[in-house]
Amino acid sequence: MTEGWPDFWLRGKKIDLIGLVDTINLIKQINTIKALYNAQIRIVGIANGDFETGDLTGWFTYFTGPEYGSIEVSSEQTFHGNYACKITVASPMGTSTPEIDQLVMMPTNLIERIDFFWFGEPDTKFWLGLEYTDLTTDDFYYTNESLFARWYHAGITNADLPADKTVFKVGMGPAADSVNEGKTFYLDAVGMLLRTGVYQVEKDRTISNFPAEYPLPSSQISDLKNITVTDIIKVASIHSFDVSASASGNNAIWTPASGKAIRLKLVQYESDADVEVGLRFGDTGDLFARRITKGVMALNLIGCNIQGAADEALNLYVGGAVNVKGFVLGEEI
Repeated sequence: MTEGWPDFWLRGKKIDLIGLVDTINLIKQINTIKALYNAQIRIVGIANGDFETGDLTGWFTYFTGPEYGSIEVSSEQTFHGNYACKITVASPMGTSTPEIDQLVMMPTNLIERIDFFWFGEPDTKFWLGLEYTDLTTDDFYYTNESLFARWYHAGITNADLPADKTVFKVGMGPAADSVNEGKTFYLDAVGMLLRTGVYQVEKDRTISNFPAEYPLPSSQISDLKNITVTDIIKVASIHSFDVSASASGNNAIWTPASGKAIRLKLVQYESDADVEVGLRFGDTGDLFARRITKGVMALNLIGCNIQGAADEALNLYVGGAVNVKGFVLGEEI
């Protein structure tokens, strides 16, 4: 894709086979249109990818502070629109560089491509990282090989991804390379395209292997009629936390609405000291997602129905002085 990509990204319209010609006429420049045989391509998966909210809504930041650098939304340098993400690397540079992440939970087989635009000085390097639900990772690096500071289009396609995995998190930022020390970067127009197959059932095919009890008994039909879309698809919410504790104790990270209980789907956090850290419902509940040494905790709880009682807060318990940063994904029921 070339410089016309943001217009396609902003429109967010799927490409229909029937209206393909009209859609192409709306796009300024397209180098190639990949085969659309039995497929449609649509844009989903990244929230606030253009940072036009004016803040970091939908994103999480890691490795910020005097040792690492800073991340903010700025209007100083944009690829399109009014805002972009500004990332500054500390000087002297620490052991890591600032990183901006978003939880996506997307099977690799459905991802057509991930695209973004980054701005950097000559020879600087940018990074894209993927973390999968099995805790394996992939890293991709990009270099400004021109003689001046400029915007670069970067990203990956489905061919770069392992088959039959699920992307848990997408991360981006300056690479942890000495060439980036003290440098400022900008990130804009982050997008993900999903490819979903379209299938057609054989015409006039007789299906003979249904169980004898089909069609359904009237009682089951009645039950099905009472199912709503919200019963089938429930949207979880993300709750981030950044706890700097000087002593042991509980730290509330999610308090449900009155009469509601929290059901967790995913947990991820990182602690920087060798003290006990874990989650619990209420002030005295059993600890889970627990660590006793510094490091990362990532836990997929989908299908486990880990939940508290009604009106019971979710607490982060720490056994001593420690900094813990992360997020949980869940719903109130």
